[in-house]
Amino acid sequence: MRINQAKVASIFGLLWLILLAAGCSSIDALDSGDLKDVELVTSLAVDKYEGSSQLVATVQLLNRDKALDRQYAESYYNLTAEGINLPAAVGELYRYGARQLNFSHASILLLSEQTADCQHWLDYALRSPELRPTIYPVVCQDNAGRLLAAEVEKISQTYLLNNILEPLGSGRPGATAITLQSFVEDLLQPGIEPVLPWVEQSQQGVELGGLMVFNGVGQPVAVLPEDACWGYIWLARPQHLRGYTLELPQAVVFQVENAVVQVETAALAEGCASVQFKLKLRARLLNNPAILSEKELQKITEDRLQQFLNAALAESRRLQLDFLGLGRELYRHQPQLWEGLQDQAYLEKLTVSLSVETEILQS
Repeated sequence: MRINQAKVASIFGLLWLILLAAGCSSIDALDSGDLKDVELVTSLAVDKYEGSSQLVATVQLLNRDKALDRQYAESYYNLTAEGINLPAAVGELYRYGARQLNFSHASILLLSEQTADCQHWLDYALRSPELRPTIYPVVCQDNAGRLLAAEVEKISQTYLLNNILEPLGSGRPGATAITLQSFVEDLLQPGIEPVLPWVEQSQQGVELGGLMVFNGVGQPVAVLPEDACWGYIWLARPQHLRGYTLELPQAVVFQVENAVVQVETAALAEGCASVQFKLKLRARLLNNPAILSEKELQKITEDRLQQFLNAALAESRRLQLDFLGLGRELYRHQPQLWEGLQDQAYLEKLTVSLSVETEILQS
């Protein structure tokens, strides 16, 4: 007996329509409305006014009529509300005209310096069923809500900030893009303190001003100096350095193709330890006006990266905050030694070194 293919196709088509209708009904039942009532949140900003105990939540919403023009400021509109805490402030947004806020597409959690302390935002960020673990928390110098609303030649500040955090596009995080998940992992692990990017407004728009380091209970402490920032980036986040440039003396410029760091630890006498970073770098030579030899290029590269390490280590010891994760390496590889060091000012007891192996690619 031959099967009537047209009849079978018709039956399957009818079943599909029934299932689709049932699915839409389920969505309506859950959301109490259809998709035209859903507003997509692209960013959430958190502020606290001086002298006030209230938190201020600002959401940036996508204007659907201009959804394909996300680089322009008019593609978005903002709503702001206050509350005794962040969940309350977000809840108050519905009294100011918000419909069904959907945070599943939010890419940035923008925190003012006054609200960067984890007590203000972390619990909500972890409990919210819609905020993704890949959202980027960012600390800003000034009012976070105003930064979202600012315009520079009508270019969206959020768009510019996303380009800073994902310089290669296509959702690939750059070396300064710290996800919520990564931040929490560093906060909870022994032997490392977390950092977040710190941004500021300028005449050109929004700019990366450095990295803010937090202590073990999630309080922001300080913005790291530039070379200390680079020390953290090169030694703690080398896997995100592809495409970045390394500027060296005599106008030499490399572009990073790949960077890998291995860490070796060893116990020394009298409760001390050594931590050695081994950096393997493959980079393309973009500029070499003095025609330096490969040996000379290797030397100035290692000297520059050693300078980054020295700056990061000095700042880490000054603040007594281990943002390089030296203690974490001891915890992982020298647990008995770490057990005796963890409650002490162990950073002074570590001998830290760096070796660099550079593969130079000619353009």
